[in-house]
Amino acid sequence: MGYKAFEDFYRESEIKHLVLHQHGDYLVSPPFCTDKCKDYNRFMFYKDGKFDFLDLDLPAATSKFNGICSIGDSIWTIPYGIFDNFHTILQIKNKQPIYHAIDKPGKGQFYSLASDGAQGFSFPLGYEDTAFAIHIKDDKVALHDFNTYGHRKMHMGTVYCNGRFWSPPRGDTEGYINVVSFDGTDIVTYPVEFKQKHILRKYTDFIVRGNMLYALPFGQNGHLDQVLIVDTDTNTYRLQQIDIPVFFKKFNCGILVDDTIIALPYGDKSQSTSNYGLVYNCDTDKSKTFNLDGKLNFGGKYRFRSGISFENNAVFFPSGSPAIPLIVLDKEGNIIHSRYYRDYVLGRPIEYQGRAWTVAYEIQTKKQFLFALGCDFVAEFIPIL
Repeated sequence: MGYKAFEDFYRESEIKHLVLHQHGDYLVSPPFCTDKCKDYNRFMFYKDGKFDFLDLDLPAATSKFNGICSIGDSIWTIPYGIFDNFHTILQIKNKQPIYHAIDKPGKGQFYSLASDGAQGFSFPLGYEDTAFAIHIKDDKVALHDFNTYGHRKMHMGTVYCNGRFWSPPRGDTEGYINVVSFDGTDIVTYPVEFKQKHILRKYTDFIVRGNMLYALPFGQNGHLDQVLIVDTDTNTYRLQQIDIPVFFKKFNCGILVDDTIIALPYGDKSQSTSNYGLVYNCDTDKSKTFNLDGKLNFGGKYRFRSGISFENNAVFFPSGSPAIPLIVLDKEGNIIHSRYYRDYVLGRPIEYQGRAWTVAYEIQTKKQFLFALGCDFVAEFIPIL
């Protein structure tokens, strides 16, 4: 299969589950739902080889839930709804659903949800009309107004670090430059003085290391070549220059292995130069790039956008793109394993019981599996029953 936009899978496939989360001893998954199964409404629990499902009462919607976390004894997941007006926050407590309605407009609302264990928070992505953030604490939901100033798709990832929730500037409109934080009461904005303010989708996520935050450059329409580094003790930032060849949409996922961030390219389908990975040392700020061309024969848009630190390596999953392999790299950027799973769409991985797990969708049969990758890089496919 050649390059295929994940939005095409939204339209053409029947992916019921895509997101995994560990809650206690369980692996759990909320209904995701692509367009052809948008009325699917089952919450999945998995433990010791057995599946349980909880039936939900939710309106039909595409990509219902994407951000998920545990807060106290509850599982919480918040609305994404890329194409639909879907406005329900779901709490699962003692395997029973509790529904929290949002009386505000929006589509493509929230991509991620961070937690410190006692509270959760999400800054808005917002494809359309989403102008609020979500704060969850003591089994209650509070909505905090978030002034968009006319911008769209401002924040993708939310992380917790040093007593606050943080997000770097993404932005689908020109000139969005704000790092934002939330301390449990107030949202605070920290503008970043970029020389290239015109570049869209500057950064996607922060990587947490101690009390420091690192965001790798993405850059949809320009050569963004600076790592954004935020010191959460001093509330200061700096932009660290990296020497990297010119290509757009650089990195949508970076993996921290000890003191080093490893990243593989996301890339633009219209460019043949998006084949460079990055090794960045957080202690020294030294970085190097490595060329995948010749090692792996695929080009254009690579679309590496999810991964995990596993067995002291960086494991990158080909989420949404069966045309690229699963790749394992050591902290020097050397490929130590790669394998194609061309018949499957894979989700984002998590570590559970000594293996890296995700959800797999078999394209031809429309069947779904749990995919469990061992430390020997052998994968087991467990049918979701």
